[in-house]
Amino acid sequence: MFRLRRYRVFLAFAVITVIALYNFSSSSSSWRGKAAQHLEPGRGDIADSPQGKWEPTPQVALESKKLEIDIPAAKTPQPKQTRPPIAFVSRPVDKQPDASRAPTTPVAKPTPNTIPPSYHGVPGGTSNDTAQTDAEALLSMPAIHWQKASESYPVPTASLIKLPSGKPKPLPKIQFNFKAESPSQQAERESKLDIIRNVAKRSWKGYKEHAWLKDELSPVSGNSRNPFAGWGATLVDSLDTLWIMGLKEEFAEAAKAVDKIDFTTTTRPDIPLFETTIRYLGGLLAAYDISEKKYPNLLDKAIELAEVLISAFDTPNRMPETYFYWRP
Repeated sequence: MFRLRRYRVFLAFAVITVIALYNFSSSSSSWRGKAAQHLEPGRGDIADSPQGKWEPTPQVALESKKLEIDIPAAKTPQPKQTRPPIAFVSRPVDKQPDASRAPTTPVAKPTPNTIPPSYHGVPGGTSNDTAQTDAEALLSMPAIHWQKASESYPVPTASLIKLPSGKPKPLPKIQFNFKAESPSQQAERESKLDIIRNVAKRSWKGYKEHAWLKDELSPVSGNSRNPFAGWGATLVDSLDTLWIMGLKEEFAEAAKAVDKIDFTTTTRPDIPLFETTIRYLGGLLAAYDISEKKYPNLLDKAIELAEVLISAFDTPNRMPETYFYWRP
C-alpha cells in the first residue's frame, strides 16, 4: 500500500501517455481517409486526368475594375517637398599639413539654409557627440525664422465646426477613492515619495548644470543633444512633473526659461510633428492647466508653436505631414 501511494504519480503519467498515443493513432488514420477521398475522380486530381498526371484547378478571375474616388483637391498638382541642400562644415586642419596629401574634394562653406551632414536627424550623420560639434557651428549663422504663409488648400468656412458655447460641464473625478490609511502606512508611503522625489531632483540638477535649454542630457559624457529641434524638450516635457512632485521653485524657474525658446526657428530642416506635439505643445498646455493658469507665458508659447505646426496640415486632404519642412 505504501509503495502504491509512492508511485501513484508515475502511474497517472503512464495512463495519460497511453491515452495520448491512442488518440494520435486514431487521428492519423482519419487524415489518411480524408486524403484518399480527395484523390477520387471528379475532383481535378491525378485520377481525373486522362494522362494520369496532376492538373491544377483553374484560378478564379480577379476583379479588374479599379477603385476610383473623386477628390478634386487631391488631383491638383503641387510641388513636392524636398530636403534643403546640405553643405559640409569645414574643420580645422593641422598646423603642419602634409604637402603630399592634397585635398581631392573642395569643402563648401555653410550657408544659412544648409546644415552639416552629421547633425542629428540628417542622412549621412555620425555619432551624436560629433553632431553636437557640428551643430555648434550653426550658432554663428544667421537664423531663418518661420513666417505665416497663405494656405494652399484652405478649408471652406461652411465646413468648419463651430466651437461650443456656454458654460462647460464639470468633468468627472478620475482619482481613485483611497481608503483611510494607518499612521504606519502613511509613513511608509511618504518615505517612498521622498526617495522618488530626491532621485528626480538629482536628475533635474544634472540637466540644469550640463544641458540647460537643450533637448537631452548625455549622462555619461555630460554633454547635451538636440534631436527634437533644440527647443529644450526635457525642460518643457518635465514642467507638469515638477509641479506634481511639489517642486514649485524648480517649476517657476523652468517656466520662466520657456520665454527664451524661439519656436519660429530651428537648425533642423524638418520638424517631427508627432514628437513636437506631444512633448512641446502638450507639455506647455499641461503645465499651464495644472498650475492653475498662474503662468500665462506658457499659453503664449503654446500658441506660438501651434501657429507653426498648423501649417503642416495645409495638404489636399488636411492630413498633416509627418516631418514638416518649415523653411520657405
